[in-house]
Amino acid sequence: MGWRFRFRRSKKLGPMRVTQTQSGTSLSFGIPGLRYTWRANGEKQITVGIPGSGLSWVKRIKKRSSNP
Repeated sequence: MGWRFRFRRSKKLGPMRVTQTQSGTSLSFGIPGLRYTWRANGEKQITVGIPGSGLSWVKRIKKRSSNP
């Protein structure tokens, strides 16, 4: 496996967090153990975890297709 450059910068604003990465800007908000995120690619996700344990589960919410 080769080396890969990654860039990530985040700023916490109360219960919200703005994250800037190579692929764009994402916005998330929540409380410890529960977080809702709008990802840079337009997807949404919910993260549920046990604070301080390093364990979490992520559910991605699929985008609606534009076709009827």
